Amino acid sequence: MDLKIEKNIPIPKTACNSKTSEMLKQMEIGDSITCNKKRLNSIKSSAYYHGILFVTRKIKDNLYRFWKIK
Repeated sequence: MDLKIEKNIPIPKTACNSKTSEMLKQMEIGDSITCNKKRLNSIKSSAYYHGILFVTRKIKDNLYRFWKIK
C-alpha cells in the first residue's frame, strides 16, 4: 500500500461522554465523587479535555475518589 500525503484534512475532536462532561460542569470546586478504576479513567479523560484540574486518591480496593480543585 502506497502512502499519500493529504493536505487540509481537519483533526476531529475527541469523543467525550456527554453524561460525564455534564457531571463535571455541575461540580463545584471542592466537590468529589467516588467510582471504580474504569470509571475514574473515563472521568479523568473528560476532565483533561475540559481543562479541569483535579486530584484523585485510592480509598479502598478498586474504589477511588475524584475531587475537582479548579
